[in-house]
Amino acid sequence: MITTIACCTALLLSSSGGFAAENKADSKHPSGKLVKGSEVTDAKLFDQQGKHIGEIKDVLFDENTGGLTHAIVSVGGWAGIGEKESEVPWKFVKPSKDKANEFVLTVDQSKLKDAENYDRNSWPDFTESWFDKNYKHYGLTAKNGAKLVRASKVIGADVYDQKGDKMGQINNVLMHPNTGKVAFATLDIGNWVGQGDKLTNVPWPLVRQSEKETAGFVVNADKAKLHGATYFERNSWPDYDNNWGLQTNTYGYYGYEPYWTDPHL
Repeated sequence: MITTIACCTALLLSSSGGFAAENKADSKHPSGKLVKGSEVTDAKLFDQQGKHIGEIKDVLFDENTGGLTHAIVSVGGWAGIGEKESEVPWKFVKPSKDKANEFVLTVDQSKLKDAENYDRNSWPDFTESWFDKNYKHYGLTAKNGAKLVRASKVIGADVYDQKGDKMGQINNVLMHPNTGKVAFATLDIGNWVGQGDKLTNVPWPLVRQSEKETAGFVVNADKAKLHGATYFERNSWPDYDNNWGLQTNTYGYYGYEPYWTDPHL
């Protein structure tokens, strides 16, 4: 399900891990909105002149940092390569200023035409050498030690506690396209902690792929901490975009700096 580029670095979680002062974090919050990963993976894609050229079929991000690395795009007809798919560095994918959940591809068409492309559902193994080769084609330098995961494979995956007991599933991930970060994992664990059939958002740094044989992810927080978190109804998600303090408070509750201020994320 997941292709490992390098061994996952150990997750450091400190209960006292003081994050930056709330006012400082809020005063410097980035522009743009959070988007559900499930909405990005099938979003419409346009060129810089506003022409519809294809769709985003999936997103690759670094499990260790939550940094978005690539959009897997279907723009074969536009690029003159037939109905193929290709991986474009996220640096060249921008949210549309006019419509929500639509994106603009800023890469030069000739670059995309000359890039490696694949038949649908025959994507490559996202190895370290692949990552390096892809970034070099676009004039970028790949980050060493990254561990790439596909958003579509994270959404719906089982989640476990630190003892290996199943908690529930990952309902979704929340991405902030402007900063190129996965901000939160939305967990469906309400019944496990006695919160009913509700969801909760946890900072992405809490979530790591399980190293055991069971496929899925581990949430690095104890049951008491998760029980005391904020939960919400499935059809009533928090309005993070109009209250950045909610994002700051969620990160602070778990002892992390917000993703837009922490230099390590």
